Parts: sequence; structure tokens; C-alpha cells
Amino acid sequence: MYVFMTEHEEFDFNEDMGKLLWNEDVVYGNWNDGFSKDGTRTEQVSVSVPDGVQQNGTWIIHVFISKDGYPLNPSDKGYRETSITYQSKRRAHICFFCYLCHFTLNPCSQ
Repeated sequence: MYVFMTEHEEFDFNEDMGKLLWNEDVVYGNWNDGFSKDGTRTEQVSVSVPDGVQQNGTWIIHVFISKDGYPLNPSDKGYRETSITYQSKRRAHICFFCYLCHFTLNPCSQ
């Protein structure tokens, strides 16, 4: 599972690959995995807020889940569309549900 945060609605593989927030191996069908042993994933991250977001811009979370060993980028050799699932969300608080995980990103309080 790969989680990226960008200012773009569409993920740009040439520009956004360096914006990885979180990467974790997940096992399909393992509902006893994760910190709570219930198959969920929760991660808190600290990030620097870009100027565009500070000026009323929006952050977009892009979450990719791929089979082990398959690239995310459609331009890469070995890419297979059926080996990747992808979803993006545009919010400050995000709950992302998929076959494998529950991902929550909460704004940091300082």
C-alpha cells in the first residue's frame, strides 16, 4: 500500500512519486493484521504545508494498492492494470476503505 499527498486531482507519476507519505506491506485477506489486530491501518504523519494549500488550496490523498512486485506507474515495464487498485480523496480527514485496509489521516494538532 502506497499513500501519497499532492495538490493535484490527478496523480502525475512524473511529478508526484516523490510525495510518498506512507508505504506498508499488507496481506490480502489477513483481517487479523495491523495494530488493533482487526485488519485496519491508522497512521499519523507530520507534513509541511505547501504554499498552495496555505493559500486556500486543497490536498489530495492518493492511495495505491498493488500486488507484490508490480509497478504503480502505467509507463513502467511489467505494469498490469489488474494488479493495481487506486483511489483518491479530497479532504482534511480521510477514511479510505478497500479490500485490504482502512486508512485514516487526521490533521495534526500542535
